[in-house]
Amino acid sequence: MKRYVVTAYPIRQAPWLGAMLVLMAPAQAAEPAGPEAPAIAPHVVVIGRSATPFSDQLDPSDGNAAPAADGAQLVSQANGVSAGRMGGRGLEPVIRGQSQNRINVLVDGAFVFGACPNRMDPPTAFVAVDTWDQVTVVKGVRSLLHGPGGSGGTVLFQRQSRPEQKGWSGGLVASATDNGLDRQFAGDAGWRTEGFFGRVRGQSGRAGNYVDGAGAEVRSAYEEDALSAAFGYTDPALGQLTLAWDGSRARDVLYAGAGMDAPEEDASVWRLEYDGTAGSGGAPLRLEAWRADVDHLMDNYSNRPLATPMAMRVPSTSATTGARGRVDLAAGSDWTVSLGVDLLQSEREAVRYQGPEPGRVTVSNSLMWPDVTLRQTGLVLEAHRTLGPGRLLAGLRYDHNEARADRSAETPMAPGALSPDQLYTRYYGRSAGDENEDLLSALLTWERPVGERTTWFVGASRTARTADATERYLAANHPVDPTRRWVGNPGLDPEVHHQADLGLAWQDDGWDATAAAFYDRVDDYITSDRARAQPGILLADGARIYRNVDAELYGLEGEARIRWGSGWRLTAGAAWVRGTNTIDSRPLYQIPPLNGRVEIGRQADRWELGSRLRWAARQSRADDDPVTGSGLDPRETPGWAVLDVFMSLATRRLGTFRLGVDNLLDTTYADHLNRANQDPFNPDPVQVNEPGRVIWLGWRWSPAPAGPAALARR
Repeated sequence: MKRYVVTAYPIRQAPWLGAMLVLMAPAQAAEPAGPEAPAIAPHVVVIGRSATPFSDQLDPSDGNAAPAADGAQLVSQANGVSAGRMGGRGLEPVIRGQSQNRINVLVDGAFVFGACPNRMDPPTAFVAVDTWDQVTVVKGVRSLLHGPGGSGGTVLFQRQSRPEQKGWSGGLVASATDNGLDRQFAGDAGWRTEGFFGRVRGQSGRAGNYVDGAGAEVRSAYEEDALSAAFGYTDPALGQLTLAWDGSRARDVLYAGAGMDAPEEDASVWRLEYDGTAGSGGAPLRLEAWRADVDHLMDNYSNRPLATPMAMRVPSTSATTGARGRVDLAAGSDWTVSLGVDLLQSEREAVRYQGPEPGRVTVSNSLMWPDVTLRQTGLVLEAHRTLGPGRLLAGLRYDHNEARADRSAETPMAPGALSPDQLYTRYYGRSAGDENEDLLSALLTWERPVGERTTWFVGASRTARTADATERYLAANHPVDPTRRWVGNPGLDPEVHHQADLGLAWQDDGWDATAAAFYDRVDDYITSDRARAQPGILLADGARIYRNVDAELYGLEGEARIRWGSGWRLTAGAAWVRGTNTIDSRPLYQIPPLNGRVEIGRQADRWELGSRLRWAARQSRADDDPVTGSGLDPRETPGWAVLDVFMSLATRRLGTFRLGVDNLLDTTYADHLNRANQDPFNPDPVQVNEPGRVIWLGWRWSPAPAGPAALARR
């Protein structure tokens, strides 16, 4: 497979970094690694489709599509990955039909959980795309080292904190569209001495409402600024120590698919990392600790006319503290053993207030997250061994989980209000208590070449996932209409996934291809539903509740690339997944239909031209009836196909220019995964149309070419 490497400078400039970048000294030529390099086992970052059917590496700096608003929009470029839309940003990634806490999203090694009970801010919303070097998308379970669960997959956003070259370095990026994104700038400035290094990156973006193919304006505007800084010291004997901070600020984020908008959202993430060796044998060692604080405000009046008799707002907070340690040991000549421990604590609180007008929203009516604390402690062992031409991986993981809601007995002030415990008791016959769970996960994979051009992969896993804060403890009341209630279930059992997958990879001089099939049987799948006196549910009033069911998911994925002539290439990929609630014999909600893309282009030394067809078949298996099902799918979504065109030109002094048109024919369409409205202010599902024709322009510049980025072990 042709190999591309990430440069260390896929960065853009934020306006408030202008003074710093003006002072930036000219970059020096890259120097070969000398004795000052730390004794850390690096790996070269391979960009493009992976040589296996289970993972993709994406380069944020090498896009042939309109600029991505957040991390979810970026990772949806990988085959088998989709994204559900509620507005212009805050998209929800879906891998193999699984989303939310069934996907482990690590932001430079840290778990960052959003503060919105309605998931206006999933973890990928905190990714300012142009400040990252590498994104790895793993489909299914390939490792147990990245945290508990992760049955759908894992997404790793990674940065190279230490610049590739000594002295000063940096880069600039700018982009804009005529439909949605008004402007976006980002910048990078870094320096490196013999031992010390530092790097500052920033991004600033402003977007207006976009227009769909029918000419209708879609509420999707936002303002966002992000800044990151990393400082560290490298010693060839002691290793590398890095202290890093990320901050983001979003304002006036509009959502067409919700009854509220987000006038304010702030996040701050601190990370401390150490890469070195342990013991006299020099075993690679990595230690990490982080703290992420998110403040979120949503309301129904700041950014839209008040359309209900009552003004409401929900200030909410999320604080995530975590630590992780990993050491790799050589056990004899054949085995490599990785030992890991991780700690994770998530604290979330959200209170909904009401008032007769926007200036008097002071009466609490629901403790939506009643001071929830979730704590997890994990121990993991993974062993790799080469057996002849093949490679075996075996893993075992143990997690202990604790959960509590300290304000569950408190009653809000509004007339007719109920405490969270009163809501839990009405629907499930129990109040919140201290929950404790012990979970076991296991993984076994085998990879073996067959001949010179074919490799096959087989894997089996058992992974367990505990209920999240919303599923277990959400408590949104309505005093009159029970269909507007949204009540978590403190008694949920953890869901357990039993998965098997099989993959093949072929490679020849002019082409390569991958294919995969997977099956997942889930015991105690945690599903959202409507209260109809199902087993374990005491009422039949249509409230939104959570319960355990059994489920199964299975599907196929395939991708191929052909190269010929002087720079011509053809790439095609498709993915299909089917999900079923086997207890109730109905489809799982928010499952993507058969979808894919075909791209043809030609690339020379300094220019590239191409076109791309994106498509999705009709999704006729929808859970769209709130009377008999959950009603969380808006409808059976029609199929669609859109055509994109793009080009790029690289100059010696002025950088690289990119120009393209997405949805060239201005087609009106919506993805099936557009998120059904999940908040209790507007219980009817809303499907948000995707943008119509988008003309986009991008520019990227760095003062000198950079060498390959050797990201630290993750």
